[in-house]
Amino acid sequence: MKLYLICDNGDTAVGMRLAGVEGVVVSDEASAAEALEAAVKDEEIAVVLMNQSLYSACDSLIKSFRKAHTTPLIIEIPDKNSQSAGNSLAKYIRETVGISI
Repeated sequence: MKLYLICDNGDTAVGMRLAGVEGVVVSDEASAAEALEAAVKDEEIAVVLMNQSLYSACDSLIKSFRKAHTTPLIIEIPDKNSQSAGNSLAKYIRETVGISI
């Protein structure tokens, strides 16, 4: 099982690649949706990381996927210039499992 990154920033992709996370850099919502659909079909991918702007752009696609499938886990990560680091993983766990971390 592996992690996979979908982002719109080359610096983020390079940093994650140095950490061993492969991924793709996309430039628009349509490309992000295609990359997400390809990633969820790959049975080797357990977690898909998406930066905030792409995650927001693909929100309806992500919600429909989550209703139909349990894996992979799709997680929002902060953008390079994000004002807040956010706690989207903690929020996701709280919403799905009911445990506050």
